[in-house]
Amino acid sequence: MKIHKSATDARTPTFSFVVLADTHVNEVEQGGSSPFIANSRANARARQVFDEIAAMQPAPAFVVHLGDIVHPVPSLPGFRPAVGHFRDMTAALPFPLHVVPGNHDVGDKAIDWMPADVVCDAYLAEYRELFGPDWFAFDHLDRRFVFMNSLLLNSGLADEAVQQAWLTGQIDTAGDRRVFLFMHYPPFIHSPTERGNYDNIDEPGRSWLLSQLGRPSVEAVFAGHVHNFWIDRIDKAWLYMLPSTAFVRHDFTEFYQVAPATEFGRGDAERFGYFVVDVFDDGHVAYSVRTLGASRLPDQPVRVPAQRFSRTWLGRLCRRRYRASPPVDRKHADHRHWRRSEFGRSGPATTTRCRRCSRWGSAWPRCPNWTGARPSRALAWRCWPSRGALRRLEVGGAARSGRATRCHRGQRVRVEPDHRGLRARQGRGAGLASAVAARCTLCRIRGGADDTRFDGKHFSHFVKAGFTVDELPAYRDQIAQAVAQGTIDGITIRAEPDADLVTAAEVLGRFCDDTGARLLVSVKLAGNNVAGERTDDGQTVSLAARALLLSRLDDRIQWLFDTFMDVDRGYFPRHAFIDRRFNPRAAAQAWSMIAAQLSGATVSRATRSSLALAGHDLVVMVDGKALVLLTGTGQELAERAAGIGRPVDWSADIVQAPNDTLTGRWPQLPAGANGVQAWLAVLTG
Repeated sequence: MKIHKSATDARTPTFSFVVLADTHVNEVEQGGSSPFIANSRANARARQVFDEIAAMQPAPAFVVHLGDIVHPVPSLPGFRPAVGHFRDMTAALPFPLHVVPGNHDVGDKAIDWMPADVVCDAYLAEYRELFGPDWFAFDHLDRRFVFMNSLLLNSGLADEAVQQAWLTGQIDTAGDRRVFLFMHYPPFIHSPTERGNYDNIDEPGRSWLLSQLGRPSVEAVFAGHVHNFWIDRIDKAWLYMLPSTAFVRHDFTEFYQVAPATEFGRGDAERFGYFVVDVFDDGHVAYSVRTLGASRLPDQPVRVPAQRFSRTWLGRLCRRRYRASPPVDRKHADHRHWRRSEFGRSGPATTTRCRRCSRWGSAWPRCPNWTGARPSRALAWRCWPSRGALRRLEVGGAARSGRATRCHRGQRVRVEPDHRGLRARQGRGAGLASAVAARCTLCRIRGGADDTRFDGKHFSHFVKAGFTVDELPAYRDQIAQAVAQGTIDGITIRAEPDADLVTAAEVLGRFCDDTGARLLVSVKLAGNNVAGERTDDGQTVSLAARALLLSRLDDRIQWLFDTFMDVDRGYFPRHAFIDRRFNPRAAAQAWSMIAAQLSGATVSRATRSSLALAGHDLVVMVDGKALVLLTGTGQELAERAAGIGRPVDWSADIVQAPNDTLTGRWPQLPAGANGVQAWLAVLTG
């Protein structure tokens, strides 16, 4: 499986490794002890995942499995047959496979409030016979990888104290090595102080473990069990909780605020996946790979698509709280201690939006000013899972530097005061920007004093933010002076969905030359009708593809999309990049595809001759080749290619439609309402 990465991730990592969790392999193919259909497909899905991993190019150094290797618990007769199936499907891996036990492999943690097969010496002995040690460590290229059996904590077994002493020693002796830890149960799912439940490690073992995970040498912790993707921090270490390759724990479907899809949410394959982790000298990047339930039966041929990991400096506005904590309703009123749900938990914070943003190439979140208002929200801000991500802090009215400093010091932050009273604000915005080492971007607010609120028939109560391209000449001298004095670094530009971004970029470039300002272009996806829904996915594909290419041509101009997720209720309903289940729309697919195609490439402005041949299309030079951007349905693309007046080489490696076998794992997800696609075609002839 060829892995393509975008230009901003073009640095070669020191090495990479793969992490997956909760394969739940059954004792029989297309069946098993679970009543759920999703579980019966676990073997075929795991087989497909291991096919992909075995074919990865470049190859990972090793693979880690975080437990729940098989579904039958050790007390069932199907346990050993299931282990045999797992061995068969992993036998072809050309690199080491390291596993840790899950509760299905050695028994549940000690629980006195629900029926369970609890971990015991007999189950541990059988696991060690079949898989080897249940805790171990090794060093690889000056990093230490530590694997622990989280089921032992609070078990009262003799090995609990032995493992604790061993793990402490592993971190003690790491020296300058950075430490990565792997386990099945996460220490917590929402808060380090949450009460014990089915999905976390109970006290007192949790506090002891957190004291070890919070030590300075620990860089990352990976856990499974929850069958969902969440991300958190333990002091300076990242805590990743991984999805399953087999099924979703659908007791967490309350997160999505829409009705579940397949099998009440358990079979929602859009949330299946695993991770590829790149390790660099100064950190790591964890890429989310969505499997979408792809599967292979034993008698079917191997089919391995390419993976495209993209990260670009395009932004998107998170209007919803991207790390929210919705409640999980209790299902039984008589449940002990009034615990929530059958498994006794409160609502953890969903970071699936973060996963989607990272997966489809957006490393730059922009969030409203509530983000730093409370300690829990400041934590969410710090948990953005993207090395080098740029955050923005909106500031309306008086700049409150104390709160910003407390929440965001040390982060890459953009401070955004509005334009009213610019002279009175001289130094105030700059002071806040200085306090948090941020850029200060001036944003025009069109409110009650703006004459656009009344169009002769309708009165508008809706605030609009940003300068328009047409009014820039009137503000040029004032903005140039403010930039020269250090009051601001730049301004925010507003672009409507029907804007010609290519023409606008030319005007904005000249404005940067004249004023020295840096520009943030906020591309709006809302339509003009407050009561109507904007569903033009094709137009959004075109906007996203153009903004992505333009972002590579002038680093003084940054592009942000408002919004990232669909708005399906309230005012200005609209389609965006992902739907309410966090599945990609056509724009997200095109964005990811083109970003990956430009991986490591040098992008520059096209020659005058190429521009003339392409007419009104956007043409750029990529590693010396003239590429034209084409968007539309398949028929429209063919017609536009014929009208360019120059042959288009559709067979070039850089040309690929979003839904083909290379990029696709989305056969069930249409490219758009009308099959809209975005292609980069090489001009030849």
